[in-house]
Amino acid sequence: MIRLMEMVKYRHIRPFTKVEMNHITDEYLNNNKFKEVMPEFAKDKDDVLTKLQKINQLEYLSEKELARLNNSKIPSIKRSGKDIANLIGQERFNYKEIYDGIKSVPPKKFTPPVVVEDKKGRLFVLDGDDKLTIFVALGGNLPVKKVRYSKEFNKEYMEYYNKSHMNDLSSQAGSIGVGY
Repeated sequence: MIRLMEMVKYRHIRPFTKVEMNHITDEYLNNNKFKEVMPEFAKDKDDVLTKLQKINQLEYLSEKELARLNNSKIPSIKRSGKDIANLIGQERFNYKEIYDGIKSVPPKKFTPPVVVEDKKGRLFVLDGDDKLTIFVALGGNLPVKKVRYSKEFNKEYMEYYNKSHMNDLSSQAGSIGVGY
């Protein structure tokens, strides 16, 4: 696909509620995937909340960064050569509420996806993969909150979990969150 212009930057963003922050934190602590990929990312609930609350700036991921996201459907879909927009309408893909929110007047405000960046610059989606994938499918870009991880991701586990995204486009294959 030839892109004639830069991806449209969506600006209707809202902060996470306390309930949503607690949900992301609980999911991180109860999901072995995240602990295996990011050992020593956080000690306990307070530590996770502190890391998530520190991130107060949003940033848009470049095409290159989107293509190398881990724990996301976007890279495998882009590599497949299929039109990402074909995902919209598939029953197994969590799209309807997101799509309807984008098209509503006024547009719905979404929480930003949360992406963790390790010390080598690798990116891992912690929350919001479905939202980000839908925006990319529609030619848009959604700002993300980046959390810095001072160590390296466990590459073996990261590759293992990335493979689950190649054939499974359900929301369960994505990141943990439902904050939209």
